[in-house]
Amino acid sequence: MIPKNIFIHPISFAFALLLSPFLLFLTACDSSQNSKLTEFSADQVLEMPGQGKMIQKIYYAPGKVRIEQNTPMGKMVSIMLTEKGVTLLLNPMTKTYMEMPSQSSEEMGVVDTEQKAKMKKIGTDTVEGIKCTKYEMEGGKGTVCLAEGADIALKIEMDGGMSIYLQNIKPGQQDATLFQVPEGYSKQAMPAFGM
Repeated sequence: MIPKNIFIHPISFAFALLLSPFLLFLTACDSSQNSKLTEFSADQVLEMPGQGKMIQKIYYAPGKVRIEQNTPMGKMVSIMLTEKGVTLLLNPMTKTYMEMPSQSSEEMGVVDTEQKAKMKKIGTDTVEGIKCTKYEMEGGKGTVCLAEGADIALKIEMDGGMSIYLQNIKPGQQDATLFQVPEGYSKQAMPAFGM
């Protein structure tokens, strides 16, 4: 089981019910201390034993995250605006979007200073040329490697063989339009179903 301080984001599009959850791993620490990763784009890879890989494109700016995934049903887009407390679910095929309240910080995988203090530092590593500090997660359920200064999780390895990591990391300012509803999209009501 994945601990609560690790984020698994279930996308609530009706046509996404059969898909694996989106995974994004970030921390609440101020990334402005590390100019390399204040903003970036990357591929996020989820590997599970016997199930292959799932790759998603992510775009990150402070307080904003965009996740894109190509699926048999078309491209799926989720935009989390933590400062506004909303998540936007975009369907580029139909040019529609839905809006729902953002999850709580804990549910969204925000590792705050208190949670980080409960993790045990066990060494250092390098992911995509970026130095990171490796921690054992609370309860010894896996390890997380946080980029030095920015505390963005570059790699997570869980007991049981599941791993999530970033690759093709491209630091740099992200276009503000990535975190907005595109022109011409119409808003739809969220479907009445539970997860």
